[in-house]
Amino acid sequence: METKKITALKQQKRKTTRVNVYLDGEFAFGVEKVIAAKLAIGQELQAQQLAELQDSENLESAYQKSLHYISFRPRSINETRKHFSRKGMLPEILDAVIERLLERNYLNDSEFAQNWVENRVAFKPRSRFALKGELFQKGIDNQIIEEVLADLDDSKLAQDAAQKRVHRLEALEWNEFRKKLMGYLGRRGFPYSICDEVSRNLWGQIHNETEHA
Repeated sequence: METKKITALKQQKRKTTRVNVYLDGEFAFGVEKVIAAKLAIGQELQAQQLAELQDSENLESAYQKSLHYISFRPRSINETRKHFSRKGMLPEILDAVIERLLERNYLNDSEFAQNWVENRVAFKPRSRFALKGELFQKGIDNQIIEEVLADLDDSKLAQDAAQKRVHRLEALEWNEFRKKLMGYLGRRGFPYSICDEVSRNLWGQIHNETEHA
């Protein structure tokens, strides 16, 4: 059975995480360092071993790309799967990559959803309905969505959202104040009744504060 001998292993200059493999004195292919670590100069490889090596390289290369993708911000499972499907990653490779990411807890939809909601509540408050829609778009399971939204109250969320906007509206007359604040809250998914209630409460606070100034 024909075999080929590894005659050199050289780190690539531009991509230092990859290693060029030379067989019988000629460049054959590049592999990730973690794959190259299992190789040695002088090692003889049969055709089947070369095929298995290439399969391992394809998987490892795809995995490294996935780590790069999720390094910028947390990603949901569905978001990650869609991204690499669009990039043309083979389904069997993608399945294996997702499985590895899940095993190492690099993908966790429960943590993703919780972090997403906490970030929104802190910086861009919006209604439970709006948050549910955002998480649904990310492919989060309904059970997880219900769990992370369970303790949220729309009235409190609307109040928090309004507080971030009201300083721009304080000088307006009531009708204009109400119109703009209700529009602002409505675009964030809050129902009319809550928008109206929060607008009236904040107007009252501002009015009372002005009287007592």
